[in-house]
Formats: sequence, C-alpha cells, structure tokens
Amino acid sequence: VHSHSVIDKLNIKQEGEIQVYIDNSLKATTVAGADHQSLAEWISRTSFRPLRRMTKDNMERRLFDGLPSFIVFVDENTVNSEIVSNSIPELSIPKINTTTLQMIASDYFGLLSFLYAFGNELSDLMESLSLETSNLPIILIFDPTKEEKFVLQDVSNKEESDIRTFCDDFVSNKLKPTLRSEPLPESHKDGYVHVVVADSINQHVQTSHQDVLLLVYAAWCPHSQQFLPVYDQMAKELEELSEFVKLAKINVEKNDLPRGISVEAVPSLLLFKSIESGSTEPLTYSGVRSRDAVFEFLSKNSYNGVQIAEYLQSKHT
Repeated sequence: VHSHSVIDKLNIKQEGEIQVYIDNSLKATTVAGADHQSLAEWISRTSFRPLRRMTKDNMERRLFDGLPSFIVFVDENTVNSEIVSNSIPELSIPKINTTTLQMIASDYFGLLSFLYAFGNELSDLMESLSLETSNLPIILIFDPTKEEKFVLQDVSNKEESDIRTFCDDFVSNKLKPTLRSEPLPESHKDGYVHVVVADSINQHVQTSHQDVLLLVYAAWCPHSQQFLPVYDQMAKELEELSEFVKLAKINVEKNDLPRGISVEAVPSLLLFKSIESGSTEPLTYSGVRSRDAVFEFLSKNSYNGVQIAEYLQSKHT
C-alpha cells in the first residue's frame, strides 16, 4: 500500500506491516521479514475464525496448531440445526449461546484455540481423554505440549462469567489438571501394599513423611501380574518399619499420573523420599525386579535408608 490516505485508514504503523482481517475487523498484525514458513504459519493461525468445528478429518491439525485448545463437546442430536453465525449452529449449552461463545473466543484470540465437536463423532478422542459421551455437553481445555486436560465441572449451570474465569485461570496457570482416577478405596491396603489412586497420590506418596516405593503397574500387563505377589511379600517384610517406609502401588490402566511423574513402561518402581528430605523428584529403579536388589536400592537411596538397612541386616542375623 502506497497511498497515504489508505495507510491512515488502515492504521498502518510501519512499513512492511501485514494485517489480517476477519469479517471486516482487524484481528492481528505482524511485520514482514520472517521466513516464508514462519509467515505462512502466522497467517494460517491468525486468519481462522474464533470458533471452529473439529472433525475426524481435521482433528490432528486443530489440536496441534500451537495453542492449547478450548473444546466444547456436544451431542449432535440435541444441537439446534439453525445456523446462528459463521456456519455454526446453536450448541445447546443451557446458559451459554453460540454468539456469546464466539465473543469469548475472540477475546482469547492468540491464547486459546476455541473448538466445538460432536462427541458422538469423536468418541475415540473422548475415550482417550477419559471422557464419557453420556456426560455431554463437556467443556475442557487441552494442552497438547504437556498432554494435560482441564475439565470444567457442572457445565449446565455455567454462565459467561464462569467460562471467562475458567479461561483466565488457565492462562494464569491457576488450574490443576483433571486426572482420571478410581474412587478412593475403602481399604487403603491390598494385602500389605498401600493402594493409591490419582486423587490420593499427592497425599499418600508425594507429601508423605515416610519414604514411599511406588509400583506403577497395569492390570493387563503379565510382567506386572508376575511381580505383584513378590511386591506384596516385600511389603510384609517391611511392615514393622511402617514409621519409615511404605510400599504402594497405582494401576495406570484406571488412573492418570500427575504432573512430574512419568514412566516409560510398566511395571516401574519409583522411590519418593520423605518430604523431610526436601527432595521432590522420584528416583526410578532400573535394576532387576527381585527382593534383594530392590531392598538394596531402598537401603542406599531412601531418606531413612540407614534404618531400613539395619532392620534388614537384623533379619538375617
């Protein structure tokens, strides 16, 4: 653009400026000079409408476009077929209409990618996120870089202000990820081993005053099934040391691991030192899964390792 009158009208600040307009409204600006690929990605990212539909065909592209995704899963059978605007139907969320949702999406442009999807069509994606189609409508934020989801509870009673607070809290890093979890067990022990679930792992493992050896297993895994009886016997041997150490287990087939805990395979053994040690990072056991080898690992690496070593030594004398 060389005309000064056009430059003034478009409010162009500097030479080489690139502007993206959607529905005659300025949505984003940048300055030329980036390489072609970066510029193409910027134009692609900024020229989308604020609220877009996610389908099986575009799911990968939509979810991994560089931004966390605000996703509204709805039941296609309850959606009003009348188009409201921008080819988007009324999404049948009790207290939030589509127009309001688009306004919210526009306000968080560049921070969140707003998507809507028919849960019945993307049932596989919902299952991978541990979501039930019977609970539609569902609203969540999915962060692909951390593989974490944040589910908004009680959607049917949420209003515009609740949605904005939810988004603000995510952007401000105030939300805790939603973890798939079994119900809290009535008995905290299975045999001699402490049973933890996603909702109790922080209290009983990560912030325990005891050293905790955690077995991460899956019920379907034959190696897990083979080691579980050995692990229970080990817990029995250490029962008199319950003041200093406990053996626990979590079934990752039914529970998500919280941020900061990860395993490459099952079964895996992780040692969490007593909170009194000041250590927050678990140690991963990489040796053979035998009684003697694991006990040696505990004795050498636990915060209360001296007491464990002395106790085990006394049992052999």
